[in-house]
Amino acid sequence: MEQYVQRLHSLTIKRGRVLPNEMVNRYYADLNIVNKPFHLKGTSDTCVVLVHGWTSTPYEMRVLGSQLNAEGFAVDAPLLSGHGTRPEHLEHVTWEQWEKDVEKAYKRVKKQYKKVYIGGMSMGGNLALHVAANNADVDGLILMSTPYTMKHEKAGLCAARVMNKFTSYKKKYYPRILNPQPSITQLISYQRYPISSAFEAFDVIKQSHEKLPDITQPTFLIQPERDHLVSRSSIYDIYGRIASEKKEIRVIQKASHNFMGNGKHREVFDSVVDFVKQN
Repeated sequence: MEQYVQRLHSLTIKRGRVLPNEMVNRYYADLNIVNKPFHLKGTSDTCVVLVHGWTSTPYEMRVLGSQLNAEGFAVDAPLLSGHGTRPEHLEHVTWEQWEKDVEKAYKRVKKQYKKVYIGGMSMGGNLALHVAANNADVDGLILMSTPYTMKHEKAGLCAARVMNKFTSYKKKYYPRILNPQPSITQLISYQRYPISSAFEAFDVIKQSHEKLPDITQPTFLIQPERDHLVSRSSIYDIYGRIASEKKEIRVIQKASHNFMGNGKHREVFDSVVDFVKQN
């Protein structure tokens, strides 16, 4: 856990960025679980599988998971291959392995619960689309900050291909104008990543386009208005292409891409609970 302690120290001291005491205390209290999968037993026959984003860990889904669990739902949050350890472990991990990770989690809980929903954050949402398209018995989808296209996608891909000729890794960048305080996701994510893995993440997104017409399950799409990574049109592009009869959109005001971890948008989490209850 030393890497997480150092990261917290770096963000609060070296960069002069102030974190809320509640966030710091919760983070330190949970240091032993920030890089692990979790399962919360429920009192109903419904389970929600929550899939974290690329370079992050299941811990970013913890607040939403706890709120769902408080309403009686079981929650299962798998750890994607190559995550939760060191960036080097992402090397040679393919997007198909991530899809298998989610599929395995879904199959496991489906044996235990009558109804199973899948919620995904960022690329986790694209993985949820893959699994739901392949398993018609998935009962519903919650897609959070899920990209159809990335901002400045063509330029970004071109730059990555050129950069990959000279270096294998890239450092992450978080716009401070949108994130005056670091999010939980920023604390627990890899701060650098293999460029080859970024291409795998991009493939997850593009391959999910083909799956959209096969999505018939009730779907709840959530996107922050200040998402610095995902194009603004993504939520509408996905909404327009899925075949679901029941589908709804929510755009979160004054929120950035990594809105999940800090628990600031409880009203959004309430709407996720309502979605699971009503579908």
